[in-house]
Amino acid sequence: MEFLKNLIGSLLLEHEMVVVPTLGAFIAHYRASEQDTDGADSDTTFFPPAREVAFNQDVQEGDGLLVHAYMTLLDLDYPSAERMLYRGVAELQQSLSLNGMLEIPSVGLLMKDILGRVTLVADESGVCAPALFALPSVSMERIEQVAQARNIAEELRKTSVVSVVSADKDEEQGAAPIVIRMPRRWVDVAVSAAAAVLLFFLVSNPFSSRDDAGEAQVASVVAQHAATRVAEEQVPEGKFSIVLASKVTKENADWFVAQLTKEGYSDGRYSDTGSMPRVLYGRYQTEEEATAALNSLKGESKSFKHGWVIETE
Repeated sequence: MEFLKNLIGSLLLEHEMVVVPTLGAFIAHYRASEQDTDGADSDTTFFPPAREVAFNQDVQEGDGLLVHAYMTLLDLDYPSAERMLYRGVAELQQSLSLNGMLEIPSVGLLMKDILGRVTLVADESGVCAPALFALPSVSMERIEQVAQARNIAEELRKTSVVSVVSADKDEEQGAAPIVIRMPRRWVDVAVSAAAAVLLFFLVSNPFSSRDDAGEAQVASVVAQHAATRVAEEQVPEGKFSIVLASKVTKENADWFVAQLTKEGYSDGRYSDTGSMPRVLYGRYQTEEEATAALNSLKGESKSFKHGWVIETE
């Protein structure tokens, strides 16, 4: 079976179609370079030219290409090569039926649903054709995004500084300022918390004769204020995700997500917000965090082997 899987990818480098008898046909076609942008505020990804592969389950009649390859590479006669080929195909179909998916190196991931339909989630980089240099995709930030990030950083630097002058220095020597840098929202939270504590002690005097209802009302006000501050300080949802498949129908994407969930990976989702429908996984605050997660997941499941990181809307 392993020999057959590797042979399919090798033959697609030089042939437009490779038919696996009783399974289906892998059909390769040229894909021109393209640009993909997920919204005006997202990174732009440039995809190099590549040979993309599709799968047609209806074409099952062998054309002799695989048998000829077996004869040439293994030095077999025609009957022996045909028997070995069909034995490999049977093992491949058995593995696909048991696991629901099967990886074809350098081609993509075959998936089989409960109705017996077989589809292909093609490798994002396409077939590694030497004539196309096997270049990877490249993501670039927009110029306005870079400028906006710099402006925000500069504003934070200006508005988030508190200066304290040391009191134990002689005035003639000149006071050396001690500068403490902190985000402005930390100061706002600290002031709000101090005000809430002060209000609590001013209103709820332990020596007063207030009844339980009054104390409960004060406690409720303090709790509501604290809950409001916590809600305001919640960490925003991550903007980076892992791409597992592109240009897929919603039906196939939902099935793929369901398979991920069965494997114990519950953060998969279908995204059709940009110009290209995708299967995404997870939400991460930074690109570094998403890349580290992807590297870890690649060692756990074949579903993440061809994944890559993208900034979503």
